[in-house]
Amino acid sequence: MLSEQSQSEIRMNGPFATPRLFKADLQRMRQRQQLLRQERAKLRQQVRALARSLEKAKLELGDLARNLVAAQEEERRRIARELHDGLGQCAALIKIQADRLAEAVPSLAERTEGELTAIRRHGLVLTTLIREVSHQLYPSLLTDIGLCAAMHTLVDDFRAGGRRIDLQTRCVKDPVPPDIAGTLYRILQEALHNAAKHAVGACVFVVLQQNSKEFRLTVRDEGPGFDPDEVRSRAGLGLLSMRERARLAGGSLLVRSALGKGTVLIARVPAEKRVPASRCSGRQ
Repeated sequence: MLSEQSQSEIRMNGPFATPRLFKADLQRMRQRQQLLRQERAKLRQQVRALARSLEKAKLELGDLARNLVAAQEEERRRIARELHDGLGQCAALIKIQADRLAEAVPSLAERTEGELTAIRRHGLVLTTLIREVSHQLYPSLLTDIGLCAAMHTLVDDFRAGGRRIDLQTRCVKDPVPPDIAGTLYRILQEALHNAAKHAVGACVFVVLQQNSKEFRLTVRDEGPGFDPDEVRSRAGLGLLSMRERARLAGGSLLVRSALGKGTVLIARVPAEKRVPASRCSGRQ
């Protein structure tokens, strides 16, 4: 379509002006197209620059999150060590001294003997509590006996509370790298806490397996389940923590559930090349 300027010139100069005007309009159209191409090129450059900035920010946030998790684990380890070496030793010493006092003075008055017995009982409770808190802060069993045995110990602790849990480890070769072991242990710990809270009395089945590429932890319960859409909009800190731990380890976390059909949690974490899964050794 001719521009208004060209249409006006045709009315003034007649049809002889048409070819020249078409050529001028075509030239202006090409110039506009060239400007559009230049603007599009600028926009593409800006989008690429923005994408690079976002990717850099994502990497920096990932590094920050990894450093925060590492710092948190180190702080947990320090507090657990202080609890064990400090308060734990003091509590144990109180109980030992109370035992020695009871042995040294066999004919105590009834009231004094009762108070001494209470001190011994409180000392034992305090020692046990400190040991449990220390273990929850940092499971030294991971480095002492390995991931599989530490998981069985964790499950035994939950079983002691009357919960029905079946744990199987398949083709897992210890020692598992510390960062991977810590990730899988923490995810299982949180998953069992969730099952104990939301699937009271239900059976829980846990399977840890390894192949040449990854570790796979599956936790399935026969509880009431939940609506994933409803939970997704208000995910709790426990689920967010498990997802973040799996992501920082280069893996993923999948949760499947439905009302009346229980819940399945699957965590996948890449296996390092130096930890092959050529031999299968498991405990049930």
